[in-house]
Amino acid sequence: MARPSLLYVVSVLWRREKLSERRRINSALVIDLFIRQTLKRQQEKQDERSFMVLNSAERHYFMTGIAAYMAAKQLPNQIDGRRLEEAVGRLVDAIPDAVSQSVGAREQNEDPRPLRSQARLNWQTGRTDIMHRINTDVRANTLLVTDPSEDGHFKFAHKSYLELLQAQTISRLFATDPVEQRTGHSIANTWKLGIDDLQNSDEAMGFLAKLLQETLHERGISEDPAVAKGLWDVLVSGKLPSRWTIAGLFKARWIAAASRLAGRLVSWFGVERKENSAVGVSTGLTAFAFAIAGAIAFASTGVIASAGTFASAGTVLGIVAGAIAVGTAAVMGTQLLVEGSGWLWQEALLLTLPSTATGLLLFLVVGLAIDFLKDRRTRLFKRLRLWYRACRDLSLPSGTIRKTAGKGMAKLLEDAEARRAEEERR
Repeated sequence: MARPSLLYVVSVLWRREKLSERRRINSALVIDLFIRQTLKRQQEKQDERSFMVLNSAERHYFMTGIAAYMAAKQLPNQIDGRRLEEAVGRLVDAIPDAVSQSVGAREQNEDPRPLRSQARLNWQTGRTDIMHRINTDVRANTLLVTDPSEDGHFKFAHKSYLELLQAQTISRLFATDPVEQRTGHSIANTWKLGIDDLQNSDEAMGFLAKLLQETLHERGISEDPAVAKGLWDVLVSGKLPSRWTIAGLFKARWIAAASRLAGRLVSWFGVERKENSAVGVSTGLTAFAFAIAGAIAFASTGVIASAGTFASAGTVLGIVAGAIAVGTAAVMGTQLLVEGSGWLWQEALLLTLPSTATGLLLFLVVGLAIDFLKDRRTRLFKRLRLWYRACRDLSLPSGTIRKTAGKGMAKLLEDAEARRAEEERR
């Protein structure tokens, strides 16, 4: 267990949920079971608390939705009362009827009628009172507790609850159960939540990897190459169901190209000399890219040299320098063709714009490849490492990992994990 606080959770659930009989036990499973048991115990107190208005499935929905809201707003494990009420109001408007109905009519003290239905609550004339009761229920009978560090603020009783629920919002988009999938879409669409919103939490991303592993198995995806590719699409490329946009497709191709380039450099020069090869070879490739983009425009080579220097700093400065340089290339090239050769502007643009775009795309790929080789703290490289660990946790063969990521990138990730393990031992 990475967190000692989870030992108590495991001890409580070991006999009750017969964990010893389960084939796979991980922290995501344990915390999820504990959350469900906690909410179920709260439901049993309904006879004692007249203000309780939600059933256990609805409480779980609101907890997941509030956790997702905190991820979308980049909040720590703390939320003030005003924001909490704002989130609850939006979630009431978005909750699918299937969530309320999922508890089943035979469950004791559980009302399966849709929360927003007039048959269950008098919304037409009593909305203000109903919302007050729902907000009280959410604050008093869920996973939230009063934060003693600041008046009027709340937090999740355990930070692990927050991180798991945030990860579940994304993983449910891939769920085989239609109610869970619809729940995930409802919450993710309400807050426009994506994988990038979890990037600041290594724990949430780790939970997401574990949950996706289980989802792939539930979908019958058991072949090693398909599992590795499925994890890559989500964890590295950020692919989500029904959200595959042109920008997302470009990003996936960009990451794949940069990964192959970085892997090729490692294969050629070895892991030990990855930084030297990054600076040397990438600067040469950058110069080559700009030579293509500005072959006509660059009468002076100073722009190419400075662009290569900026590229060695990585993606961010590379994009800035590349945008300036290729923009200059387009303008200068077009002007030279028009004034020097008597071409029409339309004819000149047909030549300069494609070469300029090619130069910029190559520059972006080179810049990201440099980041992979030089700076292992970038978000994308963290995603690559998360994918690698997920594959290792599933005991996927090394050959499958190399085939998916490339031989060189697999070596780079293996070296990164070895260095991390060595640092932890110290």
